[in-house]
Amino acid sequence: MVAEVSPEPMSRTQFQPFIDLARQACARWEVSFAVNDASVRDAAISVRDALTKAAHVAAESETELSYPGDTPGLIGALPGITLASLRDDIAEGGNYSDEWGICFRITAGETVFDVPLVFGLEEESATSIVSRISGREHEFVCIEDIAEMTGADSVDVQVHADSWRYLKGLSKDLALDLITALPYRRPGVWDVFRGELSGFEPKSLPLWSEDDFQARFLLSVRYDMDNMAEARSMLKVYAAWSPEPFSADWTAWFPQVTDLLHAIGTPRPISGLSVVLHFAVEEENGFDWEAVNARNVVVACGLDPIQAHALLNLVRTDPHAFYDLPDTAEKRFTLLASSVIPDAQLASIRATSSGRSTAYDHIAADLAAKAEEGLAA
Repeated sequence: MVAEVSPEPMSRTQFQPFIDLARQACARWEVSFAVNDASVRDAAISVRDALTKAAHVAAESETELSYPGDTPGLIGALPGITLASLRDDIAEGGNYSDEWGICFRITAGETVFDVPLVFGLEEESATSIVSRISGREHEFVCIEDIAEMTGADSVDVQVHADSWRYLKGLSKDLALDLITALPYRRPGVWDVFRGELSGFEPKSLPLWSEDDFQARFLLSVRYDMDNMAEARSMLKVYAAWSPEPFSADWTAWFPQVTDLLHAIGTPRPISGLSVVLHFAVEEENGFDWEAVNARNVVVACGLDPIQAHALLNLVRTDPHAFYDLPDTAEKRFTLLASSVIPDAQLASIRATSSGRSTAYDHIAADLAAKAEEGLAA
């Protein structure tokens, strides 16, 4: 079958934005190209060939380890941890001070390793925190992911503390090093725990902004490993596709491949926490109600640990005030839980603002008004 050749639909000047978009997307993968200006169609072929090459490079690139780190700085005199800070500490190899760290000892069948919680503590603080966490270990570790990774029927978790120098040395003899084990630390939980231990109440809450939520959601896409795997799979398809310029296939291909070339890559750090309500979406099947989907409704985003801890407690006290999801005869929403997640996970849980009520907006506005009154007094 001979591909249909479409007439040139635009001038070279009109086509320039397409060239600019393609060059920008290709540059992320170190693919440069010269444009054949013999005709607009020839220019489009240059763009197509360069995008095809970039798609191949991106599809074959390695998936880098990523982890949504804690909120930077001290909260309640306690530090956070990020992938970068852990890498830097281990790479330096020094750190012969008296500081302590806390880890979770994971035993899953024959597999034994430590998941780091935090380092840079005094011994007294570390032992005190261990006593408070003991019995709550499963809140801090992704048990399901560990079970899937090891194939173990059961996973035992025990929190322990020691000098950070000792814990780093110990990890070298275990199944996973501390950097590889970090993603099994449940993101956001240590931040909320720091907010809990601070004993402070928030003096303000960020006003809700749909634009800000959408911006955070887009930034979080690169933290979604399932999405990254799907993007690489799609790019393999696009790398083998050679659509005729300006055909219907080209019209669908160009924006998809340029978007995917931007979607894959090292995620940028995102600071902030979200309080989320988790629902089961159920539909009536003629006999009973059947769960057909999940829905995660964001209450607020861009929170610090103190704000997130306080708001989570408030939401758990009266969760129904914070969402507006009316049931119908065919569909209903069953609230399962509320939680705090890093904003970096908004895309991975497919969080949505559709269905949130304005309860949080009023609370944030009231706090802002009281702060202004205090300044005026």
